Amino acid sequence: MANRQEGREVAGCNQIAHDQIWKDHCTKEASSAKHWHKDWGFMAQSYEEVIKDELPTLRDSSRPKAELPAHMQVPPVTPLRNYLRVDPSPKPPPRTTSQEIGWRSGQRSLALDKYGRDGRPRGSLIGQLKWPAEAIN
Repeated sequence: MANRQEGREVAGCNQIAHDQIWKDHCTKEASSAKHWHKDWGFMAQSYEEVIKDELPTLRDSSRPKAELPAHMQVPPVTPLRNYLRVDPSPKPPPRTTSQEIGWRSGQRSLALDKYGRDGRPRGSLIGQLKWPAEAIN
């Protein structure tokens, strides 16, 4: 009985079979890498490159270009200076970058907090919707 187990270190482990499986995996991976471009190379190209031969037949140059209705047309771009106004700073700029934090928001007219310290919501959404407590889970 002991003679049967001498050649095996782990029961049910066949090293030769595992090596053959590993060789097959390596061979399959190498052949797949070699043939990938032939089978799947079109995925590496852009859409325009794939259909460049068919593109002239897909586009009908005799068909007139569609015009957008007036309500769907984009208005001309107006410059930002018409919308935004940046006033010059009343104080000189800070000397160091650490002084830049909050140097303009210290003045009420330049404050970033538009609603003040008391600008917080009143109540909760559940209270506003008048839902019963059992409905919330």
